[in-house]
Amino acid sequence: MYVIVSDTSGLIFLSAIGELSLLQEMFEKVFVTDIVASEYGEPLPEYIEIRQLSDMQIFNDLQKKLDKGEASSIALSLEIPNSLLLLDELDARSVAAERKLKFIGVLGILLVAKEEGRIPEIKPYID
Repeated sequence: MYVIVSDTSGLIFLSAIGELSLLQEMFEKVFVTDIVASEYGEPLPEYIEIRQLSDMQIFNDLQKKLDKGEASSIALSLEIPNSLLLLDELDARSVAAERKLKFIGVLGILLVAKEEGRIPEIKPYID
């Protein structure tokens, strides 16, 4: 079972479809940065842990290509061995791939949730 580091859009999309709790069900731990928590703009469920970045230099370098939330999520994922990154934005995925990070999008979360019997079907969420 993986720990997952989420970007803001993953939280927003899952929350919008009423399935934010899938993260708690599917992953050992759920981490976000304080930047992502701030961008999310609502109180986070207690199972989502806010982590501070240890290496601000990596964050600053990533910010040259990405927005703050994406940059902080990738930087945090680099600090947490074997973490999975929840990203949907293509530029951020490209940067994560360059850094050999594992990632998944909201659609991927829904596909796995369906395979595991956590949701009955995906189509209603896509609609």
